[in-house]
Amino acid sequence: MPEEITAWFPSDFLQWPAFYQAGLIALLTFVSEDLACISAALLIGIGSLPWWVGWSGAFLGIWAGDASLYGFARIVGDRIRQWKVAQRWLDSPKVRESEAWFEKRGLVILWICRLIPGTRLPTYLAAGFVHLPFLSFLVITGIAALLWTVVIFLAVSMVGLAISDWLKRFEHGVLGFLVVASLLFVGIQWLQRMDCWRLLTANRAALDRWTRWEFWPPWLFYCPVALDCLWLGIKYRGFSLPTVANPGIETGGMIGESKFDLLKDLQRVAPEYTAEAFPIAGRSHQERVTAFEHLMKEHSLTYPVIIKPDIGQRGSGVRKVGDIADAQDCLQPDGFVQIVQRYAFGPHEAGVFYCRYPNEAKGSVFAITHKIFPKLVGDGRQTLRELIGRDERARIMASVYCRRFENQLDRVLLSGETFRLVEAGNHAQGCIFKDGMFLHSPCLEARIDEISQRLDGFFVGRYDIRYESESLLRSGEGFQIVELNGAASEATSIYDPDNSLRSAYQTLHRQWDMVFAIGAANRRRGVRPLSLWRLFGIWRRYQAQAKEHLLADWFETMCTVTFIPTPDGYRLGMNRDEQRTRAKGGFSDLRLKGLSVLGPSEPTGGMWTCANATSSALALLNWYSKPVAPIKNPVSRGALVAALAGCRQSGETAKSQLFKQPLNRILPFRLIVVFGAEQSLREWRWDTEKVTFVDHSWSSRQWASSGYDEPAVQRSRQEVFERALSLEGAGEIEWLRSLHGSHEPTKGALSICMHRKEAATVSYTETDVDRERVRVRYCNGPLCESGWWQEREMKLETLKWSGESFPRAGLSNFQVPSYGRGAQASEGGRLVRLSSPLRIFASVWSEGW
Repeated sequence: MPEEITAWFPSDFLQWPAFYQAGLIALLTFVSEDLACISAALLIGIGSLPWWVGWSGAFLGIWAGDASLYGFARIVGDRIRQWKVAQRWLDSPKVRESEAWFEKRGLVILWICRLIPGTRLPTYLAAGFVHLPFLSFLVITGIAALLWTVVIFLAVSMVGLAISDWLKRFEHGVLGFLVVASLLFVGIQWLQRMDCWRLLTANRAALDRWTRWEFWPPWLFYCPVALDCLWLGIKYRGFSLPTVANPGIETGGMIGESKFDLLKDLQRVAPEYTAEAFPIAGRSHQERVTAFEHLMKEHSLTYPVIIKPDIGQRGSGVRKVGDIADAQDCLQPDGFVQIVQRYAFGPHEAGVFYCRYPNEAKGSVFAITHKIFPKLVGDGRQTLRELIGRDERARIMASVYCRRFENQLDRVLLSGETFRLVEAGNHAQGCIFKDGMFLHSPCLEARIDEISQRLDGFFVGRYDIRYESESLLRSGEGFQIVELNGAASEATSIYDPDNSLRSAYQTLHRQWDMVFAIGAANRRRGVRPLSLWRLFGIWRRYQAQAKEHLLADWFETMCTVTFIPTPDGYRLGMNRDEQRTRAKGGFSDLRLKGLSVLGPSEPTGGMWTCANATSSALALLNWYSKPVAPIKNPVSRGALVAALAGCRQSGETAKSQLFKQPLNRILPFRLIVVFGAEQSLREWRWDTEKVTFVDHSWSSRQWASSGYDEPAVQRSRQEVFERALSLEGAGEIEWLRSLHGSHEPTKGALSICMHRKEAATVSYTETDVDRERVRVRYCNGPLCESGWWQEREMKLETLKWSGESFPRAGLSNFQVPSYGRGAQASEGGRLVRLSSPLRIFASVWSEGW
């Protein structure tokens, strides 16, 4: 046996039993598949090893290695998905798009990667991570390994021992070259197929955000500022002094001041310089639309106008409204207070930071921010998406712009056409801030000081103004105040791209030193600062409200649910309607209370529909036709589905979990509950006062909810549903999808596949249950458009115990949070408890698609 071959094997290898020889060859494939396979083929070629021993060892070793990579990635990947840190990254839309692309083309890639050195490891790990079907994976990799070993053995039989010299050269130089070249080739092709040039642009934008401090996340940028404020608190002997920097504003303008209250004061003292605003009354959507129309007529407001929340959150929720249809899309039922403001045409905007010490007769302008609203110019060839990606600054804010103009991204701008990217003068919304002290003049400073001194208890803050021309502004005329911010506002000129980080921190130090000094002066005048504990309480309430602004729970229309029974199970289809700016959901494969649970979820963890391995399913609809008073610190309704997802085939058990939720902090909802094994269809209704349980017959049924006009929407969609039931193929999968993609009677707010300017159907979820398994399919987009699909499948879990069929449970540390009973049921019910614990006899195994 030549030395080149024996180097891989023990000296007495040829005397081993055939079973051990094949086993050793299989183990060596874990070190190097190709070299172990070639060495075994050489031994067969010189007659030292039976062909079936060498070939079976090589083939089984390669196949087992492939399966091990898959299994490792699947097990470890499931653990990683449960990490909160990883969920933020894994739930991003780009990651979900990449997963969906791999799920669609993964089987083809498994064939290709077998032929290209260096690609098998990442490909097989990716297959396990995204839960490519295990049986399909085994079949494809088994056939690929079979053909690969046959090719290698045939090649070696033709080349013979001369291959040993070639192996030495290949191993040292050519191997590295081929691996690098192959990876580059495959990487380029892969990126092109995945449309990942856009992904690379996004990654470049992410890098730019970290290299340009003006785009750093607040938690990073404000760390030195927080330390500076801590020192200033020691210096001035009061950490909460900024709360009395403006005694006339709640908390001094530090947290959650009302925009309307400040604008109302400005309208009183300087109406000629203030863009007037009015609160929009009403709880329901229709009430707010009526109130809005009344305000437009009463105050002679003309379009366009601005609609925005009374308590702002970095410019979110600010909308320029051009007609009543736009207003209907912007006005939201329940939740937070909204105001309508007369549009200040400008067309320019600036931020003027003013300060005055209480013992001084005259104040001064500390800084001015010149705001630039970025625009793109079309060339007649590129789409809006491409123009954003190629603009050096716009691509940094691409995620904001793409959400804002989602329905226009594929539009090709005409040559010379300008497209304005930003309407609100907020840095977080994409506006460019420059140092605007060139606008300063004694006349402007005198005018701002005059207005400020008319405001009772105002000493420091920033005016956001729109002005006609630079010359008029310098003369102290030709401007309108659109907003006033208190002590927590900034001299936003620090975000000038030409400014240095050091200079920005120096400006912020001077600003906060001034705020603390003014607060200390007001304290000496007898104004008492808020305690830190009270300030912390206000901050917590504001953060809870701000979180709900981001969650926008009152935007969740979760609009249409269709239930169809089948001979051996049921089907459940659900359209989700949302604001176009709302983050899209992604698919979740969870393990709750020992049960496999499938369904889409939001990045925040909320769910609107799901199914578990006992054939139970949930679907949540908001109940807009039930008017309610605003709720303090509301809890997202999506958290309710996640909390009940692990409930088994027992209505009483599910009810007990329902009453453990903080219902007094949840807005009205209707929860559709399906227990497949019991053929039980139920509806649980919560109106903020009581829970009502309604049992429905096991028959085809549809529900709808809408924040637009719920009664009209329900009537229209019910008519479409009833007509569809008479069609051929009613109840089949294609029929169900056709129904949920329907634009009858017209494409708009009333159609099942809903389309409005600000909101639309954003996803479709389909649950298909039979006697053996549950399939859940999720389309990340409306069915009338091209969206990527995800599909998961799991076997039903049952266990015989004491002569009855019970769900088979698995061990889990998951616990549903208990908040105490928040409401009483309108129907009585006995909670059934097992007198002895249910033993776990079987392990739970589920196969994902």
